[in-house]
Amino acid sequence: MDLWVTIGVLVKRWYITLPLLALVGVAAVQIGNGIEPTYTATATARVYCPSQARDQVTGEVVEANRYCSDGTTDDLAFEGAVNLNSNLTRIAIRDLGLISDYVIDDTDASVSLVYITADADDEEAVVETLQQTVAVFVSYVDDVQSDNVFKYTAGPVDIPQQATATGSSKTRTQIIVVVAGIILTTILVHIFDAALHAWKKRNEGIEDEGPDDQADRAPVGGGPDAADAEASPVDKARDAADDPTDDWEEAKKLFDDEVEKLTSESSPSRWGR
Repeated sequence: MDLWVTIGVLVKRWYITLPLLALVGVAAVQIGNGIEPTYTATATARVYCPSQARDQVTGEVVEANRYCSDGTTDDLAFEGAVNLNSNLTRIAIRDLGLISDYVIDDTDASVSLVYITADADDEEAVVETLQQTVAVFVSYVDDVQSDNVFKYTAGPVDIPQQATATGSSKTRTQIIVVVAGIILTTILVHIFDAALHAWKKRNEGIEDEGPDDQADRAPVGGGPDAADAEASPVDKARDAADDPTDDWEEAKKLFDDEVEKLTSESSPSRWGR
């Protein structure tokens, strides 16, 4: 279907197009308002070096920990991320009534950072899920180490107290409704336009026939005129041949001719005697 022809039909039948588009807009708004927003948030956890260390020479506890290894923090961050990603941990989170399909991003585990993202239509559940998963991460890092003064620790860098509402699903649904509504509107307007053209063409054909054309049609009623109009020339000739009145007239004429002939032949012989 040509684009300009389609646009022309829509503009020409604007009194149908505009109400239908208005209904599409109202439907999109109503459907969009019925969709609950999706909430999403991301928490960040980190592995830290021990805050204190025992000097191997003097045996004293010092604040500056020169024994901290960045490689160890990286390894612990990666192991904590793997634990969070395990099925056992996800089942435990689900049993708490929280979101079990959270997403773990350990791309920055090389700098001891792990990101945890959760999304759902319940903002409170999103926040509680992040708090619980960070707690699991901290507990795991603590449990895998031996209990000594050189113990590494883990803790949250950022845990959001509220989630961000995203309208992606709402917007996507509204776009789908609008597109489908425009397509349906185009089809309905074209159907209406075609039906209107057919109706007008039919009425114009009846008007063009006029009274003369209608008079040429066979009469519907009875009566002699109708019978004569319907009878063909052959039928008329046959009817005329079968008419007894015509036979009587013909016989009478022949009889008169014979009488006159006999009279004319017999008259001279009588006068000649």
